[in-house]
Amino acid sequence: MTRRTIAALFCMLLVSITTHAQVSVGIRGGINAYHMSLDKTLFDVKNRMGFCVGPTIKAGSLIGLDGSVMFDINDAEINGEPVYIKNVIVPVSARVNAGIGPMASIFLSAGPQLAFNIGETDFKLTDTSLYKVDKSVFSFNIGGGVHISKLEVSAQYNIECGRTADIISVGDAAQKIAHSKASFWRITAALYF
Repeated sequence: MTRRTIAALFCMLLVSITTHAQVSVGIRGGINAYHMSLDKTLFDVKNRMGFCVGPTIKAGSLIGLDGSVMFDINDAEINGEPVYIKNVIVPVSARVNAGIGPMASIFLSAGPQLAFNIGETDFKLTDTSLYKVDKSVFSFNIGGGVHISKLEVSAQYNIECGRTADIISVGDAAQKIAHSKASFWRITAALYF
């Protein structure tokens, strides 16, 4: 299956569940603990924190779905040069909920995420190399959390299925030197109305 097929199936499942279940809408925000993998013998990489914020929706009771559209920014430092990656991310997760009280539940979730770059794509690392960020990235989230009344707190680990960027030599004979892959922990809180 292709990335688009998987994303389309999750969206169809979301529409199916929302037609038969209670739907909650809210706002979600949080922080990212970002890790960029690059060849340490070629590049000195320092990973930093990022953040995300945007609207969210969830549907279902015991089994359900949630989805968000969030502005997401992550930054790192490669060979002393700052790299700021700005995306609009669309995570969609299937979830299994278990009640732990009259107004509280815990849940496990997993699903795909699409990220669309809305910031710079080219970052100069040295006089002869460039960090070129992909325009879109497909990844997979897995995690869980707790829901109490209208507040939800969750932690997810994001696993990238492709690459984030290529390191390209510049000059007469431009070529790829290496590619980087990013993964991160995301801790968010959501308030549903």
